[in-house]
Amino acid sequence: MINIKRWLVDVIQIKGSNIKVQVKKQILEEILDQTRFHIELKASKFWKKELIDVKVVDDKLVANLKKIDTITISNGLHSSLPTYQYQCLRYTLNEKKDKFIFQLGDKITKDKKVVQLQLF
Repeated sequence: MINIKRWLVDVIQIKGSNIKVQVKKQILEEILDQTRFHIELKASKFWKKELIDVKVVDDKLVANLKKIDTITISNGLHSSLPTYQYQCLRYTLNEKKDKFIFQLGDKITKDKKVVQLQLF
């Protein structure tokens, strides 16, 4: 029997110095309760290419992590769900776990989407 583990965090998109992530409800509650101060993201080949900037300096390859200032967190893709924006203090690539680890700072904003219902 093969055990397939679902990841708890999915990256939706990276735009400028902001990264948008979708997390499971349990992780979002831990972040809001301030019992969790980091988010772990699987370091797939695609995300390594997106988050690591490789340059040639003096005939040597130099790899640096791209700058991420803010992380926008939501529990799902539905438009009525609230999103929360946090400072990204720093992030690292843990090669042993093969994960990016984002360290969260202060909450910047909460954007509660409002759905209007029309009654007939």
